[in-house]
Amino acid sequence: MRIQLVLLVMAALVPAFVLAVLGALEQQEAVRRDAAAQAERLATLVAAGEQQTIEGVRQALVTIAALDVAQPPSGAGPGAGTSSACDAFLARILPRYGIYSNLGVATAEGDVFCSAVRSAGPVTIADRSYFKRALATKGLGIGDFQVGRLTGVRSINFGFPVLDDSGTSVGVAFAALGIEQLDRPAANVAFPEGGTLLVVDGGGTILWRRPETESFIGRRFADAEIVQTALEAEQTVAPATGLDGVPRTYAFAPLGDVGSGRIIVAVGLDAAALGRSVEATLARDLALLGLVAVAAMFAAWYGGGILMRPLEALRSATRRMAGGDFSTRSGVRSGARELIELAADFDRMAGSLENAAEQRVAREAADRANRAKSEFLSRMSHELRTPLNSVIGFSELLLMDDLTPEQQDNLRYIQRGAHHLLELINEVLDISRIEAGTLALSTEPVAVGEVVDEVVELVRPMASARAITLEIEPPNDPAAVDGNRGTLLVMADRQRLRQVLLNLLSNAIKYNRQEGSVRVRATTDADGDVRVAVADTGPGLTAAQQARLFSPFDRLGAEQGEVEGTGLGLALTKSLVERMGGTIGATSEAGAGSTFWFTLPSADRGQTALDETRLSAAEPAALRARVLYIEDNPANLELIERILTRHAGITLMTAMQGDSGLELARQHLPDMILLDLHLPDLPGAAAAQTALGETRLPAAEPAAFRARVLYIEDNPANLELI
Repeated sequence: MRIQLVLLVMAALVPAFVLAVLGALEQQEAVRRDAAAQAERLATLVAAGEQQTIEGVRQALVTIAALDVAQPPSGAGPGAGTSSACDAFLARILPRYGIYSNLGVATAEGDVFCSAVRSAGPVTIADRSYFKRALATKGLGIGDFQVGRLTGVRSINFGFPVLDDSGTSVGVAFAALGIEQLDRPAANVAFPEGGTLLVVDGGGTILWRRPETESFIGRRFADAEIVQTALEAEQTVAPATGLDGVPRTYAFAPLGDVGSGRIIVAVGLDAAALGRSVEATLARDLALLGLVAVAAMFAAWYGGGILMRPLEALRSATRRMAGGDFSTRSGVRSGARELIELAADFDRMAGSLENAAEQRVAREAADRANRAKSEFLSRMSHELRTPLNSVIGFSELLLMDDLTPEQQDNLRYIQRGAHHLLELINEVLDISRIEAGTLALSTEPVAVGEVVDEVVELVRPMASARAITLEIEPPNDPAAVDGNRGTLLVMADRQRLRQVLLNLLSNAIKYNRQEGSVRVRATTDADGDVRVAVADTGPGLTAAQQARLFSPFDRLGAEQGEVEGTGLGLALTKSLVERMGGTIGATSEAGAGSTFWFTLPSADRGQTALDETRLSAAEPAALRARVLYIEDNPANLELIERILTRHAGITLMTAMQGDSGLELARQHLPDMILLDLHLPDLPGAAAAQTALGETRLPAAEPAAFRARVLYIEDNPANLELI
């Protein structure tokens, strides 16, 4: 009997070993799938950064190609027709970009007409691939790895055609991008153990590699398996052997096409390295199962009897559950009725615990993903806004100086591009925050008419430039009697309501016809909600276009025209309206204009006490303040310093680290603290909490921490900057 019991115990444990092995195999397969998905995400992330860099190059070349000083003379040959004015201009702007080793223009025959880096004699680029591709495609031409003839620097060059009034290519503007700039998008990306990044040009030459960069840059590996796979890939995932002989799962993201030149980003992850933890877990589980098997056989050998068989099974299952294996079941199907019922209760309990554990793991994974997304958004917002703020701020400062009309036009080109990028960043971040549920709203009763009047005044210059009439129709408000317009109140976040109206009115003006009109009307519907409608006399929308409204990055074909946009405005507008508890829609007919409308919950009418918030004429001292700026970016420090020095009565103190900044706050008790949220020695949130806690004045001096600042300025960009 004891031998039979031992054999039965062994037979019962065999499935456990099989399940452990099968579970490990499934985990290994899951690791491989996760490696492929992670590689694809990393490749897409890095490629997006590289594409942004290439787009920046394209915009710079488009600007250069459009300048009169960069137009090559007809028939210019080697050493003839060069332009010292063009050389001087390019040499002056080259340091402002910071990422290029050279900028220049060549004739249609390939002879360098002007260059930021001057040469001792004639130079031709007729044999360079980017030059040929730019002329062939009449668009951006991406070159291959090269060492510059003028600079001697390793780079990848880009070309863009210079066209005359008839559209004929008379030259090529070119830019040499330092090869190390290809590493910027990956500099802050954490690659798992055994991971590698490879950037390859269309000829199979290595442009950049992580790790072991220097030994590979500029070498051609066209016959290597990974390079061949990369050159044939169309943003897919495939296994390949790397340049170091290690097999990996690679994800590929090509930039450009065969005609204009290609750059391929490849991210490879070593699934074997990532799966070592699975193998260690399997060894541990098998060891534990082996121990359980020995213990069970020992108990069966010495316990004996039919009664012990279900008890031992239950005890073994209980031990496995105590070790964290909630998938275990007793397996008892025979024996005393009480033991069978006990075993059934145990199995139900194990099932409940297993479901609870799976739900907990899922919640923890979701929480980690949300935290990672929030951190990523915060970091990307900081890293992208910092250089853009410098670009916009210093451009505004330069426009205040005595500049030539050409210099002012150049600065406005820079400002327009920077504002476009900032708008895109803001809208992407807002949409991401809404999706993640982290966008904070301050809901309060808001007078719709006041916000409409404010926004209409903001867009009136845009409308006047196109001779478009702006009309605000009287609301159907019962309180609007005896010449009084009444007050329609909604429950909304005032800033976000202003953003919604600004998006709709800007679109109504931008996509309107010349000398058209835009009408705005606020009404109450049958349910008591407030309905705001913006009607235009533009070309209208087809049924197919209306079906795609409010989709992110879908501009309904407007990207082919001259009107700039990001394709995110309506999507963001819809998300904001819905977050404030409202609805949004549109009615349109091709050739007859469009009407965009939204509704918001109404609020009780009230009188807005504007007089209570106005500054008193007896308080001129409020114009004097001490400002502490804690920032680790020297360009931002210099920008704010230059701005505030233009305003008498403001004393500026600066610090580049959180600890030193807090010490200044304790000593001087400033009226205002401007705080960077990403400091090198202290997180911005922690610094803010400390500043609000430890640096607070004693109860007898609360006024030192409160200040009112009046900024009188007619430039909207300066107002937004301050």
